[in-house]
Amino acid sequence: MNNENKKWIIISFLALATLLWYITEKILLSIVDLFGITVYPLIGDVTILTPLAVLPALGLFVYLQRNVRSVDFTNDVINELKKIVWPPRKETSASTLIVLVLVFIAASILGIFDFLWIKILGIFL
Repeated sequence: MNNENKKWIIISFLALATLLWYITEKILLSIVDLFGITVYPLIGDVTILTPLAVLPALGLFVYLQRNVRSVDFTNDVINELKKIVWPPRKETSASTLIVLVLVFIAASILGIFDFLWIKILGIFL
């Protein structure tokens, strides 16, 4: 594992821990609201729930950093992502245009069928 991969591994673990922090804080706020418990802010919008939500996120970050399997897996993912070859801009633009034209044609055909179906049903009903 080189230093560039180590940087991306830490960033990915931090992103995952931040997501856990956000979700945990929202769950705690929902529980507090559900039971009608009043939570006073400590500083600005930060309540006692924020540090409580940080604890599992910090624990996850430390666990992932120390777990050899998670570091190896993330390193393998980064190495595989480096092998991706993106198509050139011209090819991407042409493919996008083709998709948009085909979607417009399909929507037009479905719109015509829908219009005809409404008229046929109107005659019988």
